[in-house]
Amino acid sequence: MIIREKNPHGGQIYDKNILLDFSVNVNPNGTPDSVIESAISGVMQSSSYPDAFCTELRKAIALHYGTDENFVICSNGGAELIFQTVAALKPKRGLIVEPTFCEYRQSLEATGCIAETYQLKAENGFNLEASEKNILDKIKQDTDVVFICNPNNPTGMVTPKTTLNKILAKCNQVGAALFIDESFGELSEGYDEFSMISEVESSPNLFILKSMTKTYAIAGLRLGFGLCADEKLIERICKHSQCWNVSLPAQMAGIQSLKCTDYVKNTLKILVTEKEFLTKRLTNLGIKVFEGRANYLMIQADRRLYSLLLAKGIMIRQCSNFCGLDDSYFRIAVRDHDENLVLIQTLEEIGKEVDLCIGQV
Repeated sequence: MIIREKNPHGGQIYDKNILLDFSVNVNPNGTPDSVIESAISGVMQSSSYPDAFCTELRKAIALHYGTDENFVICSNGGAELIFQTVAALKPKRGLIVEPTFCEYRQSLEATGCIAETYQLKAENGFNLEASEKNILDKIKQDTDVVFICNPNNPTGMVTPKTTLNKILAKCNQVGAALFIDESFGELSEGYDEFSMISEVESSPNLFILKSMTKTYAIAGLRLGFGLCADEKLIERICKHSQCWNVSLPAQMAGIQSLKCTDYVKNTLKILVTEKEFLTKRLTNLGIKVFEGRANYLMIQADRRLYSLLLAKGIMIRQCSNFCGLDDSYFRIAVRDHDENLVLIQTLEEIGKEVDLCIGQV
């Protein structure tokens, strides 16, 4: 029997009695009906192989984001594309802005690359902007790739475009690739203000990762894509991809998802309101909240919080496996109001039952 490593992410609800899952940050409005119908249509055609080149999906993505379809590459979720891109780049030394999504480090180390850390600090609110000069100094002549998650996971903090452009210029100078993960962009406030998608066409060393999983709540289908003007790199990535890696249901769901513009706009309005509600109520409980722009909140609280909530059937995301964070940090998804209210009420009950200040670290 193969003993698999523990899943380092949220969403592993299958071996637990979970009533509410706050550990994953997908759209709280659920999958649009039209997207489900498109996926079902794909299932009904399962006797056929999917388009190995994702032709119609890439065209739809290119039209939606105003770019060339040749600059688009699709994948079985965003995580797959991280590993494929690193395999294609073959970097010897990479730089990761952390704490952040662990797959960047895993992909670098899987190829034998030296993975260096640029550590964000709690005293700076985990903001990269506050440490702009230092990260530019950290990008050296032997740096092959730089990873930045924007908005960052798990902090939710956003790096402004002015800072990213300076980092991009430094990467150009030393010949490094800049990999920016914008998977939570559409579910974040002011996405157009910080997105670097408009820079792709003029910056061949820039790679933007997008995940449709989060925005359209299709985590079970697995669908992501990348945007990059370096077509030779795209070709190399394709060589590290298996044929038919994006299923027919996923491709059809992806095409339909991009038509759901009102759905995304309405979701963002709800998220802004509910995030304000959660922030206020969590703060009233003495919990430290890091107020980012994404559809989740990183908090710092009593170390027992995860297990106490789990006993009540509520799962949040432990953050102790993020570089630079300990077991007093947690990430909470912003859900719909009824679910958010249940979380707050449960936290209040826990505080009374065990006679503790849940906000005390």
